[in-house]
Amino acid sequence: MPQKKRKKSKVRYDRIISVIVIMILAIYAGKQLFKSNSEKDIPVSAPEAEVPFEPVIYLSPSNQTDNPYAAGNTTEAEVMRNVSESVKKYLEQNGVTVYVAEPDFSLQEKIDFANENNVTAHVAIHSNAGGDSGGGEGTECFYNPKVLGSKVLAEYIYSRVSRLTPTDDRGMFDGTQGSAYLYEVATSEVPNCLIEVEFHDSIEHAQWIIDHTDELGKSIADGIMQYIGYAEEMHEQKYTESSETENGEQN
Repeated sequence: MPQKKRKKSKVRYDRIISVIVIMILAIYAGKQLFKSNSEKDIPVSAPEAEVPFEPVIYLSPSNQTDNPYAAGNTTEAEVMRNVSESVKKYLEQNGVTVYVAEPDFSLQEKIDFANENNVTAHVAIHSNAGGDSGGGEGTECFYNPKVLGSKVLAEYIYSRVSRLTPTDDRGMFDGTQGSAYLYEVATSEVPNCLIEVEFHDSIEHAQWIIDHTDELGKSIADGIMQYIGYAEEMHEQKYTESSETENGEQN
């Protein structure tokens, strides 16, 4: 019998396309799953947690018991400790933690305390003398330009005290060099300054200091409070910039 011609089977392109699409989707899904699992294995550093700003002030009154006042039968050490206690009183009224150096602390012990406790500000409080020549008058302030914040701290305190004292101002100076070298200022690693409130080797000025210890304390405290506001802004800015950097890196 003659053979019948077989019908050619039609190629089902629709099925082929469906299979290809399914394979492509399966490959894509596998890649996405692998990527997700890989990202889980990569440690992502969390933004640095903000530490609350809690100001701590260290007051370092002169302990020079051998510097007599020209009036009042007293010494620089005694009067400057009175001024420091006044500063402490006003700062504590504003909720600030305050430490006052002990009367028998050496300069090195004062510096070590400030550095080891990383205080917000280290403020040395003195009155001045003109030496053998005498005749000096006015407020002056020394700071460490190498320590960030020291000049700002000095400006805030000096501006307040110099407005209070009745004599001409003497200015602000680098306390780390030359004849103005002051060990306490030069070696403290935290924001610091040394204020000389007035000269005590004349009867007139010595008596003025004695009569205005509380006002001097208030003016120094006001300058410190102004600095605390500045330091808090710098503290917040640090963490804001840190957070923005972290977010930028993650994006």
